[in-house]
Amino acid sequence: MIRTRTLTNIALGAALMAVTAPFTIPLGPVPLTLQTLMVPLVAGLMDRQSGLWAVMLYVLMGAIGLPVFAGFTGGMAHLVGPTGGYLVGLLLFPALLGGSVRRSRNGWWIGLINIVAGLLQLVVGAVWLHVVTGSAIAIGIVPFLVPLLIKAAVATLGTVAVAPVLRRTGILM
Repeated sequence: MIRTRTLTNIALGAALMAVTAPFTIPLGPVPLTLQTLMVPLVAGLMDRQSGLWAVMLYVLMGAIGLPVFAGFTGGMAHLVGPTGGYLVGLLLFPALLGGSVRRSRNGWWIGLINIVAGLLQLVVGAVWLHVVTGSAIAIGIVPFLVPLLIKAAVATLGTVAVAPVLRRTGILM
């Protein structure tokens, strides 16, 4: 049985992703969003299973049409369209990063996992972008490398800074 606290944390994680994703910087067919900053932060603070549920809930909210994707949009077209691979690739963050704060307090290790998860998400997204549009895979990766490193650093610092506070209060996700 899932505890109320766990369900609340899952909903809170999905909500944090939903409120950050609509804010974008257009970079061609794939926009740069703040959701890829929030996903690793939430995933790092949650255990793997709760993080996966939070990301799946966020994607489901967008898939049913709630305006939680880039540019305040939603709908199934985003999952099967050019950016669908990036959305599905978000599941890599909790799969790789979930529970990292509980396993290690080493910010360098958490940062490395953040970078690896971000790179894998970009590869999944770029491959899907290529399948759907026939565009070069590089256009789905290269423009996002520097932002990925910045977001990984900010998410890692945020995770490492917030985890002790949540641990002390007994609400570590």
